[in-house]
Amino acid sequence: MKDNFKLLLKDNVVKVSLVFSLVLIFVTGLLMLFLYNTLPPYAPLLNSLSWGEDRIVPTRILLFLIPLTLSTTALNFLLGGLIYKKNPLLGRIVIFNSFLVSLLVFLAVCEVLFLIL
Repeated sequence: MKDNFKLLLKDNVVKVSLVFSLVLIFVTGLLMLFLYNTLPPYAPLLNSLSWGEDRIVPTRILLFLIPLTLSTTALNFLLGGLIYKKNPLLGRIVIFNSFLVSLLVFLAVCEVLFLIL
């Protein structure tokens, strides 16, 4: 198992995806840490819903996005490590998806912060 992860970290696509995922999670966490006290009690997170109370959620839900993204990245890295030895392309795709999830969560948090502040 340990050899799979060493092999995995030698791949540049995997390494860059993992580093950028962790950087985006860290930046999202810093944004939430510094701006959480200035946020109102409710935030418009569900922008695809119709207007009104259906769109807003308690602000503490935004804090839940950070550990959710971190756990998704960790799970994708573990799954990618298991898959990579048999099928390198599929392992790369799984790990790259963690970067996409991190990017989308970062953009969603930025959108909410721009709407509020």
